[in-house]
Amino acid sequence: MSKIIAPDRVKHVQGVAEYMYQEAEKYQLDPDRMYLLGILQDIGALHEKKENGEAGAALTEKYGYADSELIRQKDCSLSDYTRKHNCSRDEIPKELVLLWEAELRVGKNGNVVRMKERLTEMAKEHGKKSRYYANFAEKAEWMEKSGQASAATENRSDGKLFAYREFRGIFYPSLENFFRDTPGEKQEELIRYLKEGGKVVRVMEGPVYDYFSGEFACDNMEIRDDGVYNWNSVLAYYVEKYNMELPEDFQEHAAKAQL
Repeated sequence: MSKIIAPDRVKHVQGVAEYMYQEAEKYQLDPDRMYLLGILQDIGALHEKKENGEAGAALTEKYGYADSELIRQKDCSLSDYTRKHNCSRDEIPKELVLLWEAELRVGKNGNVVRMKERLTEMAKEHGKKSRYYANFAEKAEWMEKSGQASAATENRSDGKLFAYREFRGIFYPSLENFFRDTPGEKQEELIRYLKEGGKVVRVMEGPVYDYFSGEFACDNMEIRDDGVYNWNSVLAYYVEKYNMELPEDFQEHAAKAQL
């Protein structure tokens, strides 16, 4: 039996849908709605078009899908979107931002990859001089700059240690911005405090996977609070595996708390 959509594209679509489901909460969006958007966003491939947003929107509108307009806009550029809708980049719908993020974080085989790796795939598939590649390269640059601009100020202002892109969205810096080649001073004690310090105030059950390698990270995700700071327990994994550097004031706080 012939395939209507290529197997690689199916893997990518499934990966995008799963990514959007998992990341919906950080944008305060409904996970089920985002999963459905992730599945349908590439439906225009039925018409064998590489840039299939318009075709996908027309097809889903035919059957009354409420988020068809998001599918239509998935391949457009940032400048085209803001000009057409007379809005700033900060006013772009979170649903569309998450869809763009998923397209830039999920590779052809459905696995989560770095944005640079995904852009390389897009260049090979569409050509580096194509409008499609240029549009997504622009989005990737915007996401990177937005994350750098926020500079984790929330990590120092209100006691939260999970204001990173992978937990909260593109307007925060990425975890990998703080990866280091060598372990920090008293890193083992810091990891222990991240795992055991304070008390558990929330548990998100289910396996957690490395955002960058796709490897298993831990059994579940806990939000812990010690009265001064609160943090996502999976940070312990990234500190241990990638020598991730946490804010200096938290490191000092954790060291004093364990005296």
